[in-house]
Amino acid sequence: MLNEIKWAARQRLQYIELMAYYTGVITRSDIARAFGISDAAATKDLKFYNDIAPENLLYKHNVFGFVPTSAFKEVFADLSPAVVLPMIEANLSVFGGPNQD
Repeated sequence: MLNEIKWAARQRLQYIELMAYYTGVITRSDIARAFGISDAAATKDLKFYNDIAPENLLYKHNVFGFVPTSAFKEVFADLSPAVVLPMIEANLSVFGGPNQD
């Protein structure tokens, strides 16, 4: 099943995994903004991710997003810092980060 996921969808699923693991929360708005898709499409991606890895993410109402559980296991992404930190840096430079005025 995982081998049949199209490249664009796999990129979004990797993003869900990376951002949830390293930033502590992923929202549908994060995905929609990062990939230029609708909130409805982002919601579909989050549901698909949850279907594949039901133990990884938990919806938290207080942050309006999904947080990683203690049982989180990578499915799509290499979560090593050498791979992830440049991606987070690129995301912050596009959407604004703490060092931008």
